[in-house]
Amino acid sequence: MQCIAEELIKAELNQYIEKMLNKQLRAKSRDKTKSHRAVVQVHK
Repeated sequence: MQCIAEELIKAELNQYIEKMLNKQLRAKSRDKTKSHRAVVQVHK
């Protein structure tokens, strides 16, 4: 039983970490588009 519980906890942690990483990636891509737009406006 203990092994099963440990596996479940590991799976939960992995899912949580993946969600956090996805959030960070989305935030980074959003920042890139914002900065890119700012650069385009400056060139005009």
